[in-house]
Amino acid sequence: MRLLCLSNGHGEDAIALRILHALQQQPNAPSIEALPIVGEGHAYTHAKIPLIGSVKTMPSGGFIYMDGKQLARDIGGGLVQLTLAQLKAIQDWARDAEGRGQGAEGRREEGEVGEVRKRGEKIHTPHPTPHTPHPTPHTPHPTPHFKT
Repeated sequence: MRLLCLSNGHGEDAIALRILHALQQQPNAPSIEALPIVGEGHAYTHAKIPLIGSVKTMPSGGFIYMDGKQLARDIGGGLVQLTLAQLKAIQDWARDAEGRGQGAEGRREEGEVGEVRKRGEKIHTPHPTPHTPHPTPHTPHPTPHFKT
């Protein structure tokens, strides 16, 4: 089994590493690769987890949501090209997994009622279970009154 970890910055890299290290300790541990969407993923490379695509530190450092000027600087710094390259790397990674028989078409998962189905197939389920009323009567919240 292969696992691709996508993360969105230094904090997520650190959290992901804790999870990935725990997975690596399991029997039949998956082959793990990573792609940090923000930053260069130094935490992964230090942990000897291979990166599958391009990484680059943007002028904003990943904080484009704070200022429109930062977004413009990142676009000038190659954000669009980086994003497209990262999307292609993810598609290539997924295609490679399919070629190894690990794609969505080849994997099977347990259905909601214990049936085995191919990933993506819909399971016909009867109408949802009716809501069981709460044992105490529900008191509606008062409608707020606003001064105009």
